Amino acid sequence: MVPMGGHKRWTYSLFIFLTLVVLLSPAVSAEEEGKTKVAIINGSAIGKDEFDREMKIFRGRYRDRLGSLKDSEMLAIKKKILEGIIERELLFQESKRSCIRVEDGTIREQLAKIKQQYPNEETFKEVIKRVNLTEEQVIFQIRKGLSIQRLISERFDKIEVTEVEAKAYYDTNKEVFKAPEEVRASHILIKTDPGMDASKRAEARNKIEKVRERLHKGEDFAELAKEVSEGPSRSRGGDLGYFRKGQMVKAFEDVSFAMEPGQVSDIVETRFGYHIIKVTGRRPEKVVEFDDVKSKLKDYLKSRKIQEGVNKLVASLKEKAEIERFIP
Repeated sequence: MVPMGGHKRWTYSLFIFLTLVVLLSPAVSAEEEGKTKVAIINGSAIGKDEFDREMKIFRGRYRDRLGSLKDSEMLAIKKKILEGIIERELLFQESKRSCIRVEDGTIREQLAKIKQQYPNEETFKEVIKRVNLTEEQVIFQIRKGLSIQRLISERFDKIEVTEVEAKAYYDTNKEVFKAPEEVRASHILIKTDPGMDASKRAEARNKIEKVRERLHKGEDFAELAKEVSEGPSRSRGGDLGYFRKGQMVKAFEDVSFAMEPGQVSDIVETRFGYHIIKVTGRRPEKVVEFDDVKSKLKDYLKSRKIQEGVNKLVASLKEKAEIERFIP
């Protein structure tokens, strides 16, 4: 409900979570020969390998949409990615001018956290080798990211949001704070799949019909779910918790929202199999009270102010910088 993001441009937050999929190689001297460059920023060159890694991340994230993009749209994306790289480099240079230092121990801790994402040291080394990175480059990027983080913290962390500001935002954006109608339901599932032959499907249907008969005879729904359900909620007596429209498959959702607490459905078929649903609770649509969202709202508005401050800082740095761009 509280809008905690959605910035169109690169988000400079109070913390920069570094993972290997976004680690980039360091800027190199403009005089260094044999390197293909995509930009030169105040004498520091950004290599094409860095740009290519960011493009690879983008292509992996949006591969389903790339086929429909025009050449002009792809060029615009490339320009946007390059600007993000340039902006990070400008902030890093500013952190050095501000004499920001990151302790070696802090860098080692961050490196250890990254390595923990992999089964062992060998896997980590294989992964960074595949993306043409050395451990020294990874360490450099940790230092770079943490330096930018500290720069932003030092410049903008004292920004405050008053309760009056938060309340004014709340009062003028009530739609944002609407909690939609929700129901709580439990289910008993007998699984099927599209490749199942007719006899197996008939067997599954027979199982769920026997479950229905046992429920009609008065057996407890939760106990029966623990005994026969084939879904992951089995251990909880079939309980799925509260959910809103759009969170379940349509057939399941339509039946659930049409019932009142205590009611049990007939057999419902979805792509997962055959279900019997019991609605156990309902929450009507409501506007969340200000006191319930005040803390998160103030955090959001602070992050937005910080974003605005960083954007202004970057714009100022760009005005003073000598930048050459070479779009691949």
